[in-house]
Amino acid sequence: MLTEFLKSSRGEKALWETIITGVDVCNFRLQGNTNDPFIPISLQPLHFEVFFCFAGHVVLKQQWNRVVVVRKQEILLLSGISSLYSVACTADLAGVLVSVDAAMAKESLYSLCRMMGDLKLNTLEVKKYMDEQDGCAVIHGSSWVFSAFSEIVKMEDLQKSRYCVWKSVELLFLLSTGTLYPKDKDNLKISKVIREEINEICNYMEMHLDEKITIDYLCHKFYISPTTLKKYFRNIYGQPVYTWLSHKRMEKAAELLCYTSMTVLEIAQAVGYSSLSQFNVVFKKCYTCTPRQYRNRSDSVDFCLFPKE
Repeated sequence: MLTEFLKSSRGEKALWETIITGVDVCNFRLQGNTNDPFIPISLQPLHFEVFFCFAGHVVLKQQWNRVVVVRKQEILLLSGISSLYSVACTADLAGVLVSVDAAMAKESLYSLCRMMGDLKLNTLEVKKYMDEQDGCAVIHGSSWVFSAFSEIVKMEDLQKSRYCVWKSVELLFLLSTGTLYPKDKDNLKISKVIREEINEICNYMEMHLDEKITIDYLCHKFYISPTTLKKYFRNIYGQPVYTWLSHKRMEKAAELLCYTSMTVLEIAQAVGYSSLSQFNVVFKKCYTCTPRQYRNRSDSVDFCLFPKE
């Protein structure tokens, strides 16, 4: 849908590239159009699109008078258009579009999942989720989305495109495992204030992975008791604070190993480890290989998502 629109339009700044087999990416910004451009409703079978919105918004009107709006720092995942009858966007729309031919990209995506810690991507669960959304889902409001966009704004255009391919695969994995929006076991007893406060603490930790973070420090900074923090964090995210933080640090370390030329020591420090040996132990426990082996493995696949500088 967006793919056809961008390839047929002439009034925008757009950079297309094929990152891996079956996956095309476009980093674009619309220009010089004061009217709301209408987007042709067309999507090939076995294709899907992931759009990371940086500015402007897209309005999708579906049957049954349902209106879906994709705004800044939100992600549109589109796998079907049978329910759509009208799509338009503002003239200032900008972002990165990842367009995937599922059949052609099967082997490439498998290699990428292997490189990302041997992720097991259950496409049937993704299809089930998208069917429930009538083929059109807006991803927003989670700490994962916040983290993704906070990293994207720091990058050059080429890095943004490749990073969005990485995050698209990660997004599909989270949807397939049901962990994008963790479900708490005692939902009715968690107030909106507590939920927002826990989410704010998560966002803070993701933005400060290089720093020493303790329960006492978080409680002092956010004026919350240790008991409340531990209880409701586990209730919402299904794991202790330190386990969640460790996983986030390892995810960040894996990304830095793949798309930067930083040394392993520099990466360890960037995710909060002063001891290289301790970092190696935790990383190997998470990815079943050392950081150096992980980097070498990422170089050995038949494509290079994030070339070293």
